[in-house]
Amino acid sequence: MKGICKLGLYFGIALAVVACGHPSSADASFRLRVESGTTTGPGVVITADGSMAFSGGSSYQTMANQFITFSGPIAGFAINATTGVSTPTLAAPGFYDAIDLSNITINSSGAGVLRLILEQDGLNTAPDGQITLRQDVGGVLTSAVGSTVTFDSYAVNGSGTPSLGHDQFPAGTLDPVTGIGAGGASTVSQTFGNGPLSGTASTSFNKSGAYSLYTVVTVNFTGAGSVSFNEMTGTTPAPAGFVLALTGLPVLGIGAWFRGRRRTLKSV
Repeated sequence: MKGICKLGLYFGIALAVVACGHPSSADASFRLRVESGTTTGPGVVITADGSMAFSGGSSYQTMANQFITFSGPIAGFAINATTGVSTPTLAAPGFYDAIDLSNITINSSGAGVLRLILEQDGLNTAPDGQITLRQDVGGVLTSAVGSTVTFDSYAVNGSGTPSLGHDQFPAGTLDPVTGIGAGGASTVSQTFGNGPLSGTASTSFNKSGAYSLYTVVTVNFTGAGSVSFNEMTGTTPAPAGFVLALTGLPVLGIGAWFRGRRRTLKSV
């Protein structure tokens, strides 16, 4: 119920911003890719352009440049509200720019790999120079022994997001992804097994002009199971050494995370 309330709040903010004509960069692109496996799907690729669509048991809704949500089946996976949000629609105190990828629930009927990629270019709130790329994760994985979920986040100068290929909805064959980690991207990564997903990781990023953020989440189910998570990637002004000292310390669990995000969004 908490996750559903969170999603409803995101929809409310999206509709309010659309109605108010919130300004955004004409060059910015916000995209989500969700696929079975890590090659050519089947899966979906959605660009945030203010559109929405329904097909069978699948649906998506977007707001130009800053909001995407998708629900539906993809080759053995039942996805309940994968949502991507970007600043300024995303309330992210302490961050210059940030993107957030969350799922109420992803259920797997058996062994398999699900990969999710969220990317945003055209960011330029942070000052040039040495800043910090930070990744915060909360959630829970419940599956067979050996199941894992890996969160990889990247910051890169320019329009350095990976090529996710053509837009695809409903789920179908996708183009291969190219460019992950290219262009001298700064990278952080965390991997978790069964149980709570809770951690913070960071590294330094030498920003110069407009830049891009993207995150790649890979869920490896060794059997039937489910995962829920909230992952935020962004840039902060804190010195890298200070933030790195926090790596490995517990952060908010998925319930507390959602409750905190709901309070933040209600105050917007």
